[in-house]
Amino acid sequence: MNAIRDRTFSQELLFSVYSSSTSNYNSNLFDKSSSGGTSLLLQDRKLYTTGSGNASDYRYISWFDNNQAGKLAPSKFFQDKNLPYELQGNVPVIRASEMYYIAAECANKKNDITAGAALLNKVRQARGLNALNAAGIASTDSLSTEIMREYQKEFIQEGQTFFYYKRLNKDLGLVTGTPAAIPADAYMFPIPDKEKEYNH
Repeated sequence: MNAIRDRTFSQELLFSVYSSSTSNYNSNLFDKSSSGGTSLLLQDRKLYTTGSGNASDYRYISWFDNNQAGKLAPSKFFQDKNLPYELQGNVPVIRASEMYYIAAECANKKNDITAGAALLNKVRQARGLNALNAAGIASTDSLSTEIMREYQKEFIQEGQTFFYYKRLNKDLGLVTGTPAAIPADAYMFPIPDKEKEYNH
């Protein structure tokens, strides 16, 4: 495991909550001493280095470590030994990066690729990546793809990407590259049984 570090980029968290269970959850899921028992699949780490990415991405460097079994695992929420108290148990709710992504989406929606790319580049450069050249982005669809890639990289283990997909009604099979069959109503959650009495 790498040296003690601020894995959640805590200074960029606009709002977060504290969980005393963070360490237990992540140890049980990922920091295994044997290769079996991992409850979640590891997102392909190549996402960080393909396309407009590269291995200098701080997320690529900081968010994956060998676990006790020597297997590469997501480590954003690992709690390093002797981690300062203010960095323990942080669960992000709103990140500054998400605000930049939303602003980039808005600019892109107005067909302003230059402004959208500039906003996206604020985060990319803060993550150790080169700025995108707006002149080389052929269309708003191309910029939208770059924004989606940043969502996928930034919010691994946080669940925020799902809501991005849902808001834009993305084809989950296509954007996640999963071979699994995804039902058409994947974004529709059933009404809880306790609430059905008042939901006629």
